[in-house]
Amino acid sequence: MDAEPEATEPDMPLKEHPLVRQAVDYLKDRGISYVSLLSEISSAAAIGYAGINNRAAGRTAGYFMSRFLSENKGKVAILCGSALYRSHEEREMGFRSVIRECSPNLEVLDLVISGDQAESDFAEVSRLLQKLPDLKGIYSAGSGNRGVVQALIKRNRSLEVTVLAHNLTSFFRQYLLQGAVDLVIHQDMEKAANRAIDLLLGRKFGHTQQRIPLS
Repeated sequence: MDAEPEATEPDMPLKEHPLVRQAVDYLKDRGISYVSLLSEISSAAAIGYAGINNRAAGRTAGYFMSRFLSENKGKVAILCGSALYRSHEEREMGFRSVIRECSPNLEVLDLVISGDQAESDFAEVSRLLQKLPDLKGIYSAGSGNRGVVQALIKRNRSLEVTVLAHNLTSFFRQYLLQGAVDLVIHQDMEKAANRAIDLLLGRKFGHTQQRIPLS
């Protein structure tokens, strides 16, 4: 009998952990097709990817941060869920490249890894606000964004610090209206799911398209 992939603790943040790659290679060895959804996996086993171009998304965030803070000097923070999450890594790379090109007046800080949890985002942003009075911007490349905004509101800094984030939710609409968030880069989850299904059906019926970036 074939060995099953090694078991993990339920709360272990897998993301692009080596155990994830082991699991998907396990599927391929048994002829089971799969698609990488929303974040690509650096494994040749996937038949395709359905999601946005995350490097371009990061560059878009960098462009708008540069525009919003064009007359400012100060520091900008980047928050992400995990160093093992490829989509967050690509967003960070795109963001940094544009700020470096367009806004040498801004200092992009070392990456803050918050685990994509509102509580940890709140704690990390609170720490930054206490430590850095010249914090001018926050780019939240992952989830947990409610904690980012709550920390700014609690310290009466929500109108002073420019916040860029991903994925428009109902409470984020309110934050945009209130001015607590300046820009949200959204991807259509239903469209991503439909394109993932298209890739799987394409494999079944002999089509070979490997990557379908969402515009």
